Amino acid sequence: MIIALESVELSDGGIHLLIKGKIDDVELRFVVDTGASHSVMDIHWARLNLNEDDFILVNEPAHGIGSSVEVHRVNISNMMIGELEIHHRLIALIDFSSINAIYSQEGIEEVQGIIGGDILKDYHAIIDYKKEQLKFQKLK
Repeated sequence: MIIALESVELSDGGIHLLIKGKIDDVELRFVVDTGASHSVMDIHWARLNLNEDDFILVNEPAHGIGSSVEVHRVNISNMMIGELEIHHRLIALIDFSSINAIYSQEGIEEVQGIIGGDILKDYHAIIDYKKEQLKFQKLK
């Protein structure tokens, strides 16, 4: 299964890969981040678009985001990334304000999630930078 990526260049020369998806038929944009160990979503977007009864407050440290924060997770019943369907996935929720502030300064549309190593590994993802494609080799 092959999904088109949008490659955006930041003013410092860095490259971010973006991909469109859906959760419960609501469209959103994800950053594909091989350095992120877990997939996460913006808590503000989630509160507006998902059922808060599905939120779970967990008392675990959130590593890699710079400080100690209250961590919520949400059980996503139906997520689509291109044609890939992912069912009943527990996703962490964090505040994307600082991420989207940087994107705004760069003239890049906001993102609502990050596809991290957990999903990339589970579905045997291969990134083809030249063709700007994300390939999933296996359905979990």
